[in-house]
Amino acid sequence: TTEIYTLSLHDALPIFKFTEMADASANMEAKLRLATNGFADFGRAQEDVRRIAASTRSELTSTATLYGKLMVSGKGLDASQQQIARAPETVTKSLKISGATAGETASTVLQLGQALSSGKLNGDEFRSLAENSPRLMKLLADSMNVPVGALKKMASEGELTADKLFRAFTDTHFTAALDEEFKQMPKTFGDAFTALTNLATVTLYRMSTRLNSSHVLISYALSC
Repeated sequence: TTEIYTLSLHDALPIFKFTEMADASANMEAKLRLATNGFADFGRAQEDVRRIAASTRSELTSTATLYGKLMVSGKGLDASQQQIARAPETVTKSLKISGATAGETASTVLQLGQALSSGKLNGDEFRSLAENSPRLMKLLADSMNVPVGALKKMASEGELTADKLFRAFTDTHFTAALDEEFKQMPKTFGDAFTALTNLATVTLYRMSTRLNSSHVLISYALSC
């Protein structure tokens, strides 16, 4: 009985992985749809996220999360969709240059999203960004013509507002040097694995949508 149970569980693992990746992509699409509703083009947002993830060799769902947060923030700043697309590219490139791990990147994206939602970067959000992306801190300091060391005090005084962050992330005068630095970053096996995972996530979601397989599995599981 134990052997049969073990075999059945082992056989089920690919299905669980399939649904996990398809669900991640479905959630990503839903968040983008909500963020762009009544403000920007959803199809272009999908293309932007996939392009940014590919060009920066970053995880697709975290890129989509950041894009969605910046889209919401950009609405209040009267930013164009082109400007909004540039912001997550800047952030992900700076994290790569700073050597942030996948976990640190996910944490930074979460903290930055919270900062944008609140309208300013301070407290834990500032500490996370300072620890995981010193290159982004330099970019931010350069955009305001202050030394990096001055940012901590500015954060505590509520001066690092969303509009200042957005300007730093999108102004080509400050992002050009970052782009050149990123070109020098070597491509790694980890980058290749991320690219394959991104491709699998998108492909499985498209398959599950066409075949309605995720809904079938969910309905079956809930009926048991």
